Amino acid sequence: MTQNNGSTWTPRSIPTSSGSFENLSCVLAHPTRAQQVFITKGGFSSGSKVFRSTNAGQTWNNISYNLPNVPVNCIQIDVLSDSNNVDLYLGTDAGVYFKKDLDTLWQYYGSGLPNTEVTDLEIQYATYKLRAGTYGRGVWEIPLERKAIAVGVSSTSTLAPTIRLLQNPVEQSLNLSIEASGNYPCTYRS
Repeated sequence: MTQNNGSTWTPRSIPTSSGSFENLSCVLAHPTRAQQVFITKGGFSSGSKVFRSTNAGQTWNNISYNLPNVPVNCIQIDVLSDSNNVDLYLGTDAGVYFKKDLDTLWQYYGSGLPNTEVTDLEIQYATYKLRAGTYGRGVWEIPLERKAIAVGVSSTSTLAPTIRLLQNPVEQSLNLSIEASGNYPCTYRS
């Protein structure tokens, strides 16, 4: 593990189950939480598929919960989902699974995907889609679980900030919430 762009490295252990063959299939550092790391494992060690560390790999929490006993090949984090409870996606030999980080149940997230091994996941934020690379079936995409994006605007000038919202390609409606302290006028133009 490195915390200074590779200048120095500290060895870390990964969780293992005694007497079982396990292989590390993915390591993913959270892009905005410096100490948070996720690992996934292939193999058929029941209940030993996904782990999260919140202290740079010093200790690990098993977050496999109810996953089926199939290899997990990759993990992806939706960094634009709720910052306190991010969306997690897994690519497994039985398709894609999803859960909120703090939830304790994984759910199958494969509607619209073939039932095949998913070897890589990428999030396309411009279109709000999850792309799944499969073994032998090409690349597929499905909408992200997230339905809304929070946009923060701050201004210290005496001129009011302008926010321009564009059509959401996933939903037919737009929910807008505005919070401001003080007495500020708000104008809406359709």
